[in-house]
Amino acid sequence: MGQNKDYYCGPASGYEIIRYLHGAGFTSRFDGTSPGQAGLANANHMETDKYGKTDWARADWTRGVNRWRGVNWYVQVHAPSGSLLKSVAAQSIGGNGMPFSGNTVEFVDGPHYNKHPNRLIGHWIAAYAYSNSGGTIGWADSSTTIFTTAARYFSYSSSSFATFLQSNGIAY
Repeated sequence: MGQNKDYYCGPASGYEIIRYLHGAGFTSRFDGTSPGQAGLANANHMETDKYGKTDWARADWTRGVNRWRGVNWYVQVHAPSGSLLKSVAAQSIGGNGMPFSGNTVEFVDGPHYNKHPNRLIGHWIAAYAYSNSGGTIGWADSSTTIFTTAARYFSYSSSSFATFLQSNGIAY
C-alpha cells in the first residue's frame, strides 16, 4: 500500500501490519477510529498530522500501533546490530507471527536501499517475511507513491540493512 501523504510512512507501515494481523475493518481499540492511514496519523495515535512526521524519539509509531490494537506489544530498540535484526526477524515473524517495523535513515551521498533517491530520507517500513533463519528480511515499502523507482516489496540481508537503522531502529 502506498502512502496517502508524502509524510505518512509511519501510518502506512502501521496500517499494513494492523491489516495483516486483524483484517481491513479493524477499528481502533483506543478511540474507535475507522481503519486507515488517516486514523493512525491522528492525535490519539501517531500524531503524524500534528508534527508532519512519525517521530522515533517520541515513540509515535509504537504508541500509535499499540493503542490501535489495544495491547502494548511493540517496543522500540535503538540501533540494532545485524545479528539482533536477524534474531528479531526469526522470533517476531517466525516465532510469533508478528510483522515489525524499521525506522530507517538514508543520508545524502551514502548508501540507499530499494532504489530510493540520493537525498536525506527518514522512513518507516514494515518487515513481513524472512528467510535464511532471519539472515534475509522481506520488507514492504510504502514510498512507491513518492519514489516511482522503488519496489513495493524487496529483500535485504539483515547484516547490511542494519546500517540503515543505526540512527533510529526497529519496533517489534
